[in-house]
Amino acid sequence: MRITGGELAGRHIPTKFASHVRPTTDRVRESIFNLIAHNYPQAFGQVLDLYSGSGIISLESISRGAEHITSIDSDSKNITNLKEICSNWDISNWTIHRNKTERFIKNCNQSYDLIFADPPYDLAGINNLPELIIPLLNPGGIFIFEHQPNLVPSMAATQVKNYGSTVCSIFATSP
Repeated sequence: MRITGGELAGRHIPTKFASHVRPTTDRVRESIFNLIAHNYPQAFGQVLDLYSGSGIISLESISRGAEHITSIDSDSKNITNLKEICSNWDISNWTIHRNKTERFIKNCNQSYDLIFADPPYDLAGINNLPELIIPLLNPGGIFIFEHQPNLVPSMAATQVKNYGSTVCSIFATSP
């Protein structure tokens, strides 16, 4: 698995993450990050990566100039892998937390310019994530929710990108 754009483009990340992780494909990442760069360039300030898994979304964000990225995952194997990459690559603007996303959201007192969530497709209440996450966005911020095509989010998205077996619903807040 490789980083598709930015300063770290072409670098491969270790695949020591948990076996249940379903990393966002190169094609989807490249498309989404191009969309962000062209339509929401302000989004590369404070970034939150929920259900981080392999860390590829976090690393793409760092590679493309994010000021700071916070990654949340509940799996200790994933967290160990992310911290190892952070240390080995000498990345100073990456904070990694082992926590359940739902608990993190409930206790979060910070806001973000870009929030990305790629939860397990069988997560209970997955369609309600936009209602929980959008309040954490800064004005002009965006939330990208990766999910299966048959899922209908609880709120209407600003834009929907369909990639076959994966859909990204994009929610943008007013500036």
